[in-house]
Amino acid sequence: MDRIALSSLLALCASLAIPLETFAQSATSNPYRIQVVHVPSPYWGYTYNPYASTLRGIASVGHAQANIIRAQGEFLVNREQAALVREQVRVAKLETRKKELEHWEWEREFKAGALERERDRIRAVEVDRSRKFPPASEILAATALNALLNELKAQPALPGDSTPIEPEWLAHIHVASPAGGHLGLLKHDRIHWPLMLRTSEFKNERENVESLIEQARRDAANKGLTGEEILLLRQLLSSLQRRADTATRSGIAGASWSPSDSIRVYRFLSELKATLDLLEQPETAVYLQPPQGKTVAEVLAYMKRNGLSFAPATVGTERHYIAFHRALADEVNRLQAVRQRARDPEKP
Repeated sequence: MDRIALSSLLALCASLAIPLETFAQSATSNPYRIQVVHVPSPYWGYTYNPYASTLRGIASVGHAQANIIRAQGEFLVNREQAALVREQVRVAKLETRKKELEHWEWEREFKAGALERERDRIRAVEVDRSRKFPPASEILAATALNALLNELKAQPALPGDSTPIEPEWLAHIHVASPAGGHLGLLKHDRIHWPLMLRTSEFKNERENVESLIEQARRDAANKGLTGEEILLLRQLLSSLQRRADTATRSGIAGASWSPSDSIRVYRFLSELKATLDLLEQPETAVYLQPPQGKTVAEVLAYMKRNGLSFAPATVGTERHYIAFHRALADEVNRLQAVRQRARDPEKP
C-alpha cells in the first residue's frame, strides 16, 4: 500500500515537472507570453491588476502634460481674442468720436443757418412794416427810410423803370455820416427854435448858437469850426438843456410849460448835437449836399457811391420825408412784383 502511494506520488511529480520546464523554456524564449493571474477582488465588480498602479501613474503624468499644453494653447488663444476685442473697442470708440464730431459740425451749421434764417425773417418783417404801415415817428426818424434803402441796396441792379423823385423832396432830405451826425440844421436859412427857447430868458444862448451855426454854414466847405468854437457850442447846448429842464419844472415868467414843449426842446437840442458831432469830423461838405437823382435808382446809386444813409428830419421837412418814403415803398413794391413774375411767369 505504501509502495503504491509512493509510486503515484512520483508519477505526479514527474508529470508536473514537464510543464514547469516547458513553461520556463517558453518564458525564456518569449517573455510576452507570460500569463498574468488575476486574483478576484474582495469588492464586487472589480478585479486586482498588479500593473494598475504603474499605468495609472504614467497616465496621470501624461494627462498633466496634456493639460499644461492645452492650458497654454487656450491662454494664447484667449490673449489673441482679448487683443482683438481691444482693437474692436478702439475702432468703436473712434467711430463714436467721428459721429460726435459730425454731429457737432451739423449742429454748428444748423445753428448758423437758423440764426441766418431768423435774421432774414426779422429783416423781412421790418421791411414789410416799413413798406406798408410805418408810424410817422419812424419815417421822420429816418428808420423806415433806411430799412427800405438797405433792402434796395441788396439788389444788384434795379430792373425796369424806376419810381420818379420830385426835386423838391430831395432838397429837404438830410444825409448822415457812417460815424454819426448830420448837418440838417445847416441846410436851412434860419433856425426854427422851439417855443420855450424863444423867450427872452434864452436870448444870449440863442444868439451865440445862431452865430456859430452861421459861421459853420459858411465855412463847412473849407476849414470848418475851430476847436475853441466847437467847445463853446458844446457849452451852450449843455446850458440850454439845463435851463430848459429847470423851466419845465418851475416855469418862467409865469408860463406853464407842457410835456410837449419839453419834448420839442429835447428834439431840437438833439438835432444841434447831431450837427455838432458832424462838425467835428474833417469832411462836412458832402453832408450839406442833398441826395442827387431823378429816380429812386439814381438816388440809390448816389447813396451807395458816397456811403451815405438818411438822417432824421428837421423842423419844416416832415412832409417831404413822408412823400419820399412813399416813393421808396413804391419802388420796393415794384421790385417784389418783378421777382414774383420771374418766379411765376403765368401768374398775372
